[in-house]
Amino acid sequence: MIAIDRFVERLQLAEAGNAEVIDYEKADFYDKLMEMTNGRGPDRCIDAVGSEAHPGGFGGAYDSVKQRIHLDSDRPHVIREALKRC
Repeated sequence: MIAIDRFVERLQLAEAGNAEVIDYEKADFYDKLMEMTNGRGPDRCIDAVGSEAHPGGFGGAYDSVKQRIHLDSDRPHVIREALKRC
């Protein structure tokens, strides 16, 4: 299992549960995933962050606008990242 996050306490908790961890603020997690899986990538992805995910850049602004005008009720950033990586 590989846990991806930026918060030290959650990364430490994942390590305590025998997961390998990636701090996405310190490394490009796509490249790190490819390295850790010998270029194959993950077999499965689980979003365990949910509404705490806050992306930056254009994608984050786009999601925020859609939520404010009630065109979107959740934060699809993590799901988009999982789909791109898995």
